[in-house]
Amino acid sequence: MPTSRNTIWIGYALIAASLVPAAMVGHSLWNWYRARSWVATKASLISVDVVTRTGTGAQGKQTSSTTLSAEYEYDWKECRFHSAAVSPFNHIEVFSGYKRKQAEILRTSAKDGNSVMCFVNPNNPKEAFLRREFRWLSFAVFCVIAVLFFGSGALIVRQQRREWKRL
Repeated sequence: MPTSRNTIWIGYALIAASLVPAAMVGHSLWNWYRARSWVATKASLISVDVVTRTGTGAQGKQTSSTTLSAEYEYDWKECRFHSAAVSPFNHIEVFSGYKRKQAEILRTSAKDGNSVMCFVNPNNPKEAFLRREFRWLSFAVFCVIAVLFFGSGALIVRQQRREWKRL
């Protein structure tokens, strides 16, 4: 299949685009790794919400994205801190059902008057998460996306270079 000289740039663009999900996974993985040693502390929930944003995607189809948001306060060494960080994987969590389930668990705890556990970075108490478990499925989905983009771009670049050699 003949290609134009501009086709190689599509390959490079796909390779560059693969860096976005790879960076998101790397950031989540790094935060999860750091949070493993953080200290469990009681927190008071201020609010919990599942926000769904809808819009028009490619080809005019309706799309939606869901985000779990929570605000909470906790005490650390006689100081009161406020945070909204839910989980190291919250920004790559692709399953809205999981987010809704977590929101319901947090709401139930708040209604019963119970405090929830948050995990506080003892070196920087402004950093905290409500959940710190590793989300394998979300991690895998974003890894697959990164590999598909990178692999597609690499194949296009490879094919273009082979064609140039034949000329």
